Amino acid sequence: MSGGVQSSVPQPSSSSSPVKPASTSCRKKNSGNTSFVTQLRDHFHEFVHASMDEHRTCLTNTVKKLYAMSKAAAERTAGAKEAGAESVLPLESEVSR
Repeated sequence: MSGGVQSSVPQPSSSSSPVKPASTSCRKKNSGNTSFVTQLRDHFHEFVHASMDEHRTCLTNTVKKLYAMSKAAAERTAGAKEAGAESVLPLESEVSR
């Protein structure tokens, strides 16, 4: 029975566009002259057809960027407090009747 059994996993065809390596950006750069709907459609198409490695790399890079941004914000806040600058404005609310 080994002659007629085929794998259920689709094999990439040689006629399709080249597969992006997993180290590329999560989203391709958009040209400025495309419509919102076209950009949305392209982004959805990229997401659906991305490999698991591409999704994993994108998620890892996004988490690293968020961590770096939060760390930089915490350092700025700590630096502002050390310098004696007020980094938070007092809350002022007034109730009118």
